[in-house]
Amino acid sequence: MHSPSPPPVDWARLLDILDQDRAAACELAQVFIEMGVQAVQEMMAAAEQQDCETAAKRAHKLKGASASIQAPAMAAASSRLELAARDGQTELLAGLAQDVKLEFERAAECLRAFAA
Repeated sequence: MHSPSPPPVDWARLLDILDQDRAAACELAQVFIEMGVQAVQEMMAAAEQQDCETAAKRAHKLKGASASIQAPAMAAASSRLELAARDGQTELLAGLAQDVKLEFERAAECLRAFAA
């Protein structure tokens, strides 16, 4: 039997961390989405150009932001990209960046739904 995958964002955990302050959670979600759009675009461009230094920096930023917002799959994908970029594994950058982008899109969609 296949168990369903967990949601991209642990909203309950985020609310626990913020003492059940839904307004603060919604504000944090909005900031995450706005910051994430730009960071993901920069990360994708860096990966396409095989710019390991920039890809690692953007992946690190996204890893921290996704951990803060309680998006573990995105944090894990960002970590994989950061490590590959720091190791100079240019052949992996595009695929790993695409994984981060997809996890960001899943997290953003989830956050928009929770904040609605």
